Amino acid sequence: METQPMKPVKVRYFGVLPLTRKAYWRILFWVCVATTILVILVLTLTSRPVPPFHWPWETPSPTLKSTADLLYYHYGYTLVAACIIAQIIDAAVMMKKFAAKEQERRDNVLLKDGLDD
Repeated sequence: METQPMKPVKVRYFGVLPLTRKAYWRILFWVCVATTILVILVLTLTSRPVPPFHWPWETPSPTLKSTADLLYYHYGYTLVAACIIAQIIDAAVMMKKFAAKEQERRDNVLLKDGLDD
């Protein structure tokens, strides 16, 4: 009996969008490219300089009057780090879902083959 290659497994991303592993990595790649381009454009087209690094627990400078200035100049690096960590967690969870779904499919194929014998 010949075994045919299995179709790619699809997992629902956020319970809404069915994606294959390859589609998930493509989307993730293009989102990273678009985000990088957007950040470079914002930094080059605005008159604001790149803020110096501050630890989140340091007292903000009293010259920062607006919330936008506070977020950009004091917590900017913290927000970027939080987004990167969240994306890493998202990718790890999705890879675990893909692995579980692929294992389930392999188990079903083995069970089916065992019943046919």
